Amino acid sequence: MKIQTKHSAFTLIELLVVISIVALLISILLPALGKARQAAWTNKCMSGMKQIGLGFAMYMADNKDYLPPLNQNRSTNPWKTAKSYGMWNCIGPYTGMAEWAGEKSSDSWWGAYKQKYEIMANNIWTCPFNNENASPWGGDMLAESIYMTEISGWGNPYQWGDPRPFLAIPQPSIKIHVSHATDWHLSSVANVGVTTQFDIWRHKGIGTPILFADGHVKFYRAEAIIENITDLSNDKDINNFNLH
Repeated sequence: MKIQTKHSAFTLIELLVVISIVALLISILLPALGKARQAAWTNKCMSGMKQIGLGFAMYMADNKDYLPPLNQNRSTNPWKTAKSYGMWNCIGPYTGMAEWAGEKSSDSWWGAYKQKYEIMANNIWTCPFNNENASPWGGDMLAESIYMTEISGWGNPYQWGDPRPFLAIPQPSIKIHVSHATDWHLSSVANVGVTTQFDIWRHKGIGTPILFADGHVKFYRAEAIIENITDLSNDKDINNFNLH
C-alpha cells in the first residue's frame, strides 16, 4: 500500500503576517542604526581633533611653547613667508603628513594635494560628515580661532600672524582653539550662529566638536555655543571665544 505524504506550506495569511513583522522590525531598527552611525562619525571626528591637539602639543614642545602663526602671510614682520603658513603645514607633519611641512611652491602641500578625495577621505583632518570637500582655504575644513593672542582682531599688527606664546593664553581649558568652519579661521563672535564661518551645525544640524587650547575635545550643541560663547564689546580681546 502506498503511503501518501502530506506537504505543509504557509498560508497566504501567515506569509503576510511574517512580512508585516519583518517590515515593523526594519522600521524600528533603521532609525536606531542611523543614529548609531552618526554617533560613530562624531566619535571619529572628535578622535581626529584630539590627535590634532596632540600635534599642537608636540609642536610647542619643539618650539619653546609657541603656537605656529595662524596665517604667517599676514605678519607685519619683514621675515614673513611669501605664502600663507599656518596650522596645516606646521601641525600636519606631527600627524603623519610630512608632505605638508614648510613653504613649498608645489601643490603637494597646498591646494590639490589636500583636495583629493582619496587622500582626505580617511584623514584625521577631515570630518566624516563631509569628507569630499576638505581643503585648507574654503569648503568644509578645520580652522583655528584668531583669539589666541592678546590683540586678536583684524588690523595691524596681526599678532596671530606671528608665532603665538601659548603661556599668554588665559584659561586654556575654556579657550576655543579648533573647530569646523567654511573659512581658514574662526573669528567674530557676532557671526556665530549667523554664518558658517564657525560651523556650529556641522554634525547633522545639531552641533559640533570643539578642540580647546588645553587639548581636550568636547561636543557642543549649536544652541549651547550661541548661548555660552564669550562675546566682549572689544572684538580684539583674547577673552572672546571662551566657552564654559
